Amino acid sequence: MTSQKNKILNFLKTNNLMVLSTISKNNTSQSALVAFAETEHLELIFGTFSTTRKYTNLKHNTRVSIVIGTDETTNLTLQYEGIASEVTGNEFEQCKNLQLKKNPTSKKYANHKDQRYFKITPKWIRYSDLSKNPEEIFELQL
Repeated sequence: MTSQKNKILNFLKTNNLMVLSTISKNNTSQSALVAFAETEHLELIFGTFSTTRKYTNLKHNTRVSIVIGTDETTNLTLQYEGIASEVTGNEFEQCKNLQLKKNPTSKKYANHKDQRYFKITPKWIRYSDLSKNPEEIFELQL
């Protein structure tokens, strides 16, 4: 794995919340703060109920954008664009386990009848470390 991908993966491993933006059928943007887990391939996993706006939006348009950030002392941010797909079968259980391992407080939602899991495949990532001089900023097209 390249050093850039390693930096991104390490950043993902040290954070567990992201702002997920989806697009409604009316082409309006809608955002939500959600817990996530990551894979070694920089994919992001999250759960949601099938009764939420984000679920309805993702069934209509699978393109998403994400922001993950830290406080002003570390000045690290990640912008991420990708394609979200609902997982089923064995992949559902794998994603559920990844999510619960990283975010044990999500356990209370895991067996709810409306719980669904999505995997986001990255298409573009921008990593910014503004604490360095000079600042470290790079983009990956995937």
